[in-house]
Amino acid sequence: GYLEHDERPTYLKPPSNDKNTPMKRKADEGGGVKSRVLTGR
Repeated sequence: GYLEHDERPTYLKPPSNDKNTPMKRKADEGGGVKSRVLTGR
């Protein structure tokens, strides 16, 4: 499930967190899953 979400580009995703900082949103949605996996390890 999270793989599909991670593969989806940020610009294609709905701007749900557009209120927050764009950079933070991009990092959170873009590399959030990968970073979380590395950090969780």
